[in-house]
Amino acid sequence: MTRNDILAYLHEKYPELKKSLLKQIIDSVFDSMVDALKNHERIEIRRFGVFDVIFRKARTTINPRTGQRIHIDGFDTVKFKPSKYIKKL
Repeated sequence: MTRNDILAYLHEKYPELKKSLLKQIIDSVFDSMVDALKNHERIEIRRFGVFDVIFRKARTTINPRTGQRIHIDGFDTVKFKPSKYIKKL
């Protein structure tokens, strides 16, 4: 499902709201989520799941094509844990 699919779904469900307003609302929600994750805040959406920022440690790995050792620096990444409701689907 894309952002445009969400917009179309909401416009179908709430035809009295203009698409431009719905687009602003959708963009605001996603922007606030991105800002929260940048600040290492946990996002918990009931009946959907939890987004959390975790740190992956630096490591050394091997390139399978060349056999050469490669160092990968540590980095932050986003982890998603679905709710029990979503897991049942």
